[in-house]
Amino acid sequence: MLVKNGLEMEAFLDKLVASAEDVQLTVIDSGRGVAPITATAPITATAPITATAMDR
Repeated sequence: MLVKNGLEMEAFLDKLVASAEDVQLTVIDSGRGVAPITATAPITATAPITATAMDR
């Protein structure tokens, strides 16, 4: 069994799987049906991480 992230992040796996010639190999694409993130919000300000904040 091979689980790949999908979303075209493992383009090299197609050739690798084909060359394995394993008819029993099950390939699971965990990204199937997932829409990629197309935009991100900019970080305008961050607070420093303190030991107290990490304990929460």
